Amino acid sequence: MLLAALALCACGPKAGANKKPPTVRVRSFTEAGPVTSVALASGNAFVASDRGLAKWDLETGNSEEIDLFGLQVTALELAPSRGSLWLATSAASVAVYDIASGVLDPMPEPEPGEPASLATTGAVAVAPTDEGAWVGGPSGLAYVSKRGEWAPGIYTRPVVTARVFGDQVWLGTGDGGGLAIVRADPEAPVEVDDPGGCARLGRRIVAVAMLGEAPDGGPLVVGDDGQGRQRVLLRHGDRCHLFRVSPSERWLGVARRSTDTVVMTERRLYSLGMRRPGARRLRRDGMRLVSVAEPAGRTPPDNPFLFRNLDARPPRGARSLAATDEEILIGTERLGTARLGRGGKAPRRWLRSHELSDGGGRLSVACTDRTTCFVGTGGRRGWRFDGSAFQPLGGRDTRVFSVSRAEDGQVFAVYRDGEEPLVRLARLEPDAVAAADDPESMPDESEGRASGWSPLDGMLIETPGVSDVTVARISPSGTAWVGLRYRDREGDLVNYGVAEVDLGLGAVAYHHASRSERSQRRGILPIPLSIADLDFLGDDEVWLASNQGATRIAGREVLVYGEAEGLLGEMLRGIAVNTGGTVFVASRQGIGVFDGIRWDYPKPLQRRANALAIGQRGQLWIATPRGLAVYDGARVRRFGRRRGLLSDEVLDVEVDAFGRVWALTSEGINIVTLR
Repeated sequence: MLLAALALCACGPKAGANKKPPTVRVRSFTEAGPVTSVALASGNAFVASDRGLAKWDLETGNSEEIDLFGLQVTALELAPSRGSLWLATSAASVAVYDIASGVLDPMPEPEPGEPASLATTGAVAVAPTDEGAWVGGPSGLAYVSKRGEWAPGIYTRPVVTARVFGDQVWLGTGDGGGLAIVRADPEAPVEVDDPGGCARLGRRIVAVAMLGEAPDGGPLVVGDDGQGRQRVLLRHGDRCHLFRVSPSERWLGVARRSTDTVVMTERRLYSLGMRRPGARRLRRDGMRLVSVAEPAGRTPPDNPFLFRNLDARPPRGARSLAATDEEILIGTERLGTARLGRGGKAPRRWLRSHELSDGGGRLSVACTDRTTCFVGTGGRRGWRFDGSAFQPLGGRDTRVFSVSRAEDGQVFAVYRDGEEPLVRLARLEPDAVAAADDPESMPDESEGRASGWSPLDGMLIETPGVSDVTVARISPSGTAWVGLRYRDREGDLVNYGVAEVDLGLGAVAYHHASRSERSQRRGILPIPLSIADLDFLGDDEVWLASNQGATRIAGREVLVYGEAEGLLGEMLRGIAVNTGGTVFVASRQGIGVFDGIRWDYPKPLQRRANALAIGQRGQLWIATPRGLAVYDGARVRRFGRRRGLLSDEVLDVEVDAFGRVWALTSEGINIVTLR
């Protein structure tokens, strides 16, 4: 989304006044990947994505994961009775899910060498009946019964989509042959020539994109004619009709209801129904089907179908569609599944897992290039971002606290395995970004190097209970500073100071509040226990934000600044230091500025703040309860939910190595790009 321009600079109030301000683009993500399929049945929504399959109770809004053992859903369809759900997965397996009992029943794999084993390899289509399902893929089409028995017959042309209509299976083929119609006979699924001319007209749709149902329950085929022009084929009665669409809006999805079919384009939702006597013409901004010219000597058939506009536009990134007489569901690329009323009316509600922000409150970003970034939120998972979607780092028992990019470009991760009282570090190996695509790619003791990550042996940070990390950053000199806490036997979080890790020597030092001579002889610095954030000034100066104020560490010297030294509040949430040595601290009382002599609270910065980050142009980016703000030295500009963010409550903000601003909210992650 393009936002209004923000005038940002690092040079003071008057600098850059005559320059054209940059535009700001915001991309928002609540889910790790796109919603590829949606199905509605028995008051539930079944949502498939690259991460698996979820069942949503539409009355309560609660969800549960259907365990597919980490497999990706490649096809998802309801049986005609709507009592079961058939799916194909990335492991060439097929399963049926009984909606009433909640039982997933995997079908046995065909024996190697059987014809059906070819069809299930890379399956991307399922066409259920009430007794079984047709399964299609690059090697053809086969049939399996609900008892798990594979039929001996097989159709051998590539299949990309399939649907059963009576005693026929309609197929979109993957070899440029367009539509094919085969007999729904598991013993001999051979092609047939439909008497209504459907097979002949279907061959003019070279690339079939989707198969659905027309308002009267007949077949509806959408695809391209080989020249990039979309065509729509419908069968009404005993004849087929081939149409083009006017205006030329590409169809993204179709879903039949009891009396009409919902059609989704990038711009609008439409209702396709049967033409009735006396039906009025559409408004000028409506849609209509125009018959494609028949061969010489034949008159184009009358168009029995009529469109009307629904009252809402699809959300950005709309990808999949399902509908009943009560509501419409639209799966999106990165925002979950939108729920609309029967006519597409707002208010729009969402089915979202919020997996990107689940359990997190601190944001860290480390990018190896513009399209490869590693992200930590302090939540249950870490993530790898490829420019469009997120993949998890580590297995289900790995908690990635933070990722950091060193001055030399190396990327490090701070993580914990299981519930152990240890914090571990790992380094991303050079030229190993491709290997890190593996969903289980965070290292463990046996597989770390194979995944592209190398555990830093011997660099184990110990705590008295289950380890937790508040912040982790790498200094310009190559030392990792890790804010620590742990969960005790009663389940309470206990602050535990900071660990200082020399990445070159592999040495770990612990610093926490202690003024005993013995501790000081051991090199323990007397710093506060509760560390919320930290930043660096040059190679030797470290600044910490804690609940006792701001702490400056220079060599072995420690100075703590509290209310007595000019802070309005000591419960600090964030800290940032610019290249000029100015220190900014965030708290409920506003943003304090330290110039090396005294603390000040400039009027534009007298606002509650959760976190701070310095932009590439020297701006101060501020995470606030009222949106994301930026300070250019003269004034503060703010934008929130109305301007593209997922939420006004911004928990944290980070600037990556390429100048992009990342903002974390309880809803998900926003990426702000200045142009």
